[in-house]
Amino acid sequence: MKLFATLIVGLVAAAATPLVPDDGTTAVSTPRKGFDELTRGNFDPRWILPDELPIARDEGRGPAWDLDSKMAELAALRFAAAPADPSAPRSLGDVVLAVRAARGDAKSVIARVKQTQPQLFAALEPCLNELLDDTRLYARDWDPEDDDVRDGFLFARPLDLASMKLDPWRSIEGSSLVQQAVTLIHADFEAIKAAENDYSRYRERRGANYEAIYPVAGSDVRGSDADGHPFAALKLYFECDLPFPFSSYACDLRILNRTDARGGFVCDIYSTSDDFHWLAGSDLFLPLRASDESWVATLVVRRFGFDLDGVPDGNDARTAGIRSSLGALKLDAQARFRAYAGPPRTVEGRTPDFAVTGLR
Repeated sequence: MKLFATLIVGLVAAAATPLVPDDGTTAVSTPRKGFDELTRGNFDPRWILPDELPIARDEGRGPAWDLDSKMAELAALRFAAAPADPSAPRSLGDVVLAVRAARGDAKSVIARVKQTQPQLFAALEPCLNELLDDTRLYARDWDPEDDDVRDGFLFARPLDLASMKLDPWRSIEGSSLVQQAVTLIHADFEAIKAAENDYSRYRERRGANYEAIYPVAGSDVRGSDADGHPFAALKLYFECDLPFPFSSYACDLRILNRTDARGGFVCDIYSTSDDFHWLAGSDLFLPLRASDESWVATLVVRRFGFDLDGVPDGNDARTAGIRSSLGALKLDAQARFRAYAGPPRTVEGRTPDFAVTGLR
């Protein structure tokens, strides 16, 4: 169902940025405030998804992994040089560099890793094919509704909120599943955040069908948490059409950019809009480095769940929406990073400030 691709395209669009007035120009951001300001109507921290959630039973395909922790683990793996081939990849970052050097020929690189570095291959094998081969994503007829192993997205089995005992999770209605996926973006945070926040391009994205989309004036809250890490919160409003026999839905989205307890950069979202039983998610941005510790790319791990009131929104619709939104983000961010043509800027720990482009 195309409507859900539209839904998720806008979910993590706004980050630590200035607001935009109705004329589309950049507004001056508000003064820095304390973290407790978030509890005063801007972002309720109770809606941050729990760090650890059980994997859903008998739901979905893919490895039974918590992708946030598993991808951090795989990104950190380092193996000794192979005696028969000292130049063989020793880490996931090395494998990605090898695929890049082979002009996207993931199949030959994976075969080499299997032969020369069997321990590395065994650790990475469940994710190698779908994470490394993204050739389908660049095709003009790529359709996020199609689950193609060559689109560069690895989906793990969904997580489940059903056993959570605290509010708001124990009170949510409808589906309790949180979908999770990861993709590689060959861009730094500046390029990724610029792509997320360029609202002038959102109507051009695949599956987009906005009636309105804009950041809410006066909702930009920034400051530092108790550990001195910067944070930024923002409200985003958008409306989208639904296919017949449905009408449309509206979403008042709350967004928080922060550094988590593990030192990772995270973008959290949720909505309590009347058109949803519930909606919440997060993006974890992990720097991927080669075995010599040089930066290679950014791993983006998305966790996302929702239940739209009165609409049949199954798991296939949710995963299609994730492919649509992450695909658009990846293509746009990589194009911006190529145009920048310089060394990587911010690659871990925090997000830089930059402007938001609004719809006129």
